Amino acid sequence: MFFLSKFKLMIALTNISIFFTLVSLPINTILFFADLELKELFIRFLKISLGSVKECIVCITIAKNQTFITEKEYQKMRKELTEISKMLNSLIKYLRTSTND
Repeated sequence: MFFLSKFKLMIALTNISIFFTLVSLPINTILFFADLELKELFIRFLKISLGSVKECIVCITIAKNQTFITEKEYQKMRKELTEISKMLNSLIKYLRTSTND
């Protein structure tokens, strides 16, 4: 009985962690986008978003290793997170090259 309760708690904590990490991605991304004078601050928040993507990767890896999700679900989420990471890196690179405009 204790094992089952602990198992359910681990699933709940993993889901909560992934949820809050994914919620922080768009918030960090749009927070300072409107004001171009704040590019460096925006780049900082994009880097924080990249950190959130890495947190998600850790969470889904743990979930897969604990058999909370299937290999197929893991691969799908990993692919999407990799794509998000590439997009964030591209935006950071673009903003850095256009900072001197």
